[in-house]
Amino acid sequence: MTPEMREFAVRMTNPGFNIMVESRFSATNKLIIESKPTQVMDLPCGYTPRGIKLADTGIRYFGMDLPAVAEEIAPAVKEVIGENALIRYFSVDATNYGSLKNALTDADGELLITTEGLLMYLTQSELDEVFQNIRAILETYGGKWITTDNEILAAHFRLLSVLADKDPLKLETEHMKQPSPPENDFLKSSAALKYASKMGFEVRKIPVFDYLPDCLLSLRNFSEEQQSAIRDTFREMFFWVMTVKQDQYKTAGAKECPFSVQADLTDDNLNIAISGRLDTITSPELLSVYQNACKKGSIRTVTINLQSTTYISSAGLRVFLIMRKALESREKFHIIKMNETVKEIITATGFSDLFNCEF
Repeated sequence: MTPEMREFAVRMTNPGFNIMVESRFSATNKLIIESKPTQVMDLPCGYTPRGIKLADTGIRYFGMDLPAVAEEIAPAVKEVIGENALIRYFSVDATNYGSLKNALTDADGELLITTEGLLMYLTQSELDEVFQNIRAILETYGGKWITTDNEILAAHFRLLSVLADKDPLKLETEHMKQPSPPENDFLKSSAALKYASKMGFEVRKIPVFDYLPDCLLSLRNFSEEQQSAIRDTFREMFFWVMTVKQDQYKTAGAKECPFSVQADLTDDNLNIAISGRLDTITSPELLSVYQNACKKGSIRTVTINLQSTTYISSAGLRVFLIMRKALESREKFHIIKMNETVKEIITATGFSDLFNCEF
């Protein structure tokens, strides 16, 4: 970055980020509380005090996130407020229906599901899995799903244009060239509503502005005129409140074969067969099997049999990449016997260019 761009980032981008995070978090909390649910499923929960805030109003809170987050946030919350039966945290993978279902074993009645900061990071196949899983959960428990994830990037850009007092197109040209997030249909403004409908949801939009609290700490250093202009940008950002269409077939709960990894190291050739889903929950087991094999001897080639693999998430692909990088060349890493679902995921994510794939 040039000195001018660095100064811009410090003065503009960081305040913009802080304003966006606080506004979304506070407005979502207010919408949740005014909706008067008995229980909330927060996916992902992140390192936030939402559980504490909602439990204070008597709402039961299911905080769900990746294992690394869930295992840290639970003791941190307990240290702050002690034991609270209304707050529970679970390690899940949003693409893994079984992990979500297991976390809700003692849920009772309708759920309000919120996703904040998740959907914009998903590939299309991951997005499809998440939509199907949330729909299956709502079909079981009833309730609704609230998100602003497909609105965040555009809203953040409008906010920065106000902070920088620049034309949005000029601002984009000068300062906003950033790596693109994964392509998925829910991020495309022209396709999002159609996609949600295709996945079995009815959508109602509510302006985030209507739920902004009167006081936002991130605005305290701005003039009243600036604060008013900043808050007005949230009139164009919407909560998507989604409910399951009642006139469509019910989504069957995912039937998965148990996950397992079979490995055999013979003459420097490691052969691995994977059954079931390879995702955030199960990929550590694959990595452990590979690391144990490395301790037994040198590995010249790796062959992975995916005949019984039903799904692969980005977490699983990252483990493949770790194994591939330890070899001399792409030709030494073989993926064989993929079904159509797995083949589509590996091809769409571009990993077929990194591995020696047998199609």
